[in-house]
Amino acid sequence: MAVLQLALDNTYGALFVAVIVAAELHGVSCLQALYYFTHQKDSWAFKSLVAVVMIFDTVHQAMISYSLYNYLVTNFNNPLALLYITKVIQVEVFINGFTALFVQGFMTWRLWRLSARNLYLTIPVALLVLGEFGVVLAYTSLSFSLKLRAFTDVERIRSILMAINVLAAAGDILIAVILCCLLHRMRTDFQKSNTLINRLIVFTVNTGVITSMFAMASLISYLAARDSFWFIAFFFCTGRVYTNSLLATLNAREFLNNGAGVHCVDDNSLSTLRSSRNPNSCEGGLEAVPKPYD
Repeated sequence: MAVLQLALDNTYGALFVAVIVAAELHGVSCLQALYYFTHQKDSWAFKSLVAVVMIFDTVHQAMISYSLYNYLVTNFNNPLALLYITKVIQVEVFINGFTALFVQGFMTWRLWRLSARNLYLTIPVALLVLGEFGVVLAYTSLSFSLKLRAFTDVERIRSILMAINVLAAAGDILIAVILCCLLHRMRTDFQKSNTLINRLIVFTVNTGVITSMFAMASLISYLAARDSFWFIAFFFCTGRVYTNSLLATLNAREFLNNGAGVHCVDDNSLSTLRSSRNPNSCEGGLEAVPKPYD
């Protein structure tokens, strides 16, 4: 009797590693969320945003964990089951897309505020963000309407899968580049203001690079090794990276302000940065506001 031989190291081995890494990142997200809700005094809108993102992040982690359990435990000694896509795997792409939409939407809003509501800068970014989510919807819809059952069937919508990663990386990079340019233009003659701005630029670059790297890694691994599941593994972790990026951005405000010797800086104040004659008054004209991100 012929025995079906499957290469598990680069397929379900990759998914196993991805679920473990994603779970660790989810744990970091939970700690960041706990710190956020107990230390940050933002408006209800921002707290609701964090709550919704954490819900989607938790649901996605539960889905990929269940999928791996289904393949490796429920269907143990049933190698044929490893060849087929479960509905949970198909839906998780949609959940991951929602997380990216909320986080990138928040970053786009920040760009809009810092650019003094410049639509010429904001609209292209918004189109990329909405375009990515639209492609995610198309991928989810087609995966069900075309009745994709085996993993090899994914080749039928290969271009859509590639478009998701390309748009995600393009949106993250564009947001980071524009924010860095805006922050650089806000430099003043005051050392404390420039120290804060330099910290913000480095932080913006790091968060933008990390999220875009996972999207590019998913795309490159798919093009280089279509017979493996490494592209799915990177995609599994993308949602966790977006969530941590959002929470790190919100929680880092106090650290960035204190590290620069400034205690009254947020997007409101940065967007109205002006030169000041008094270097002790919110350094360089950084105007204080009652609540950050209100």
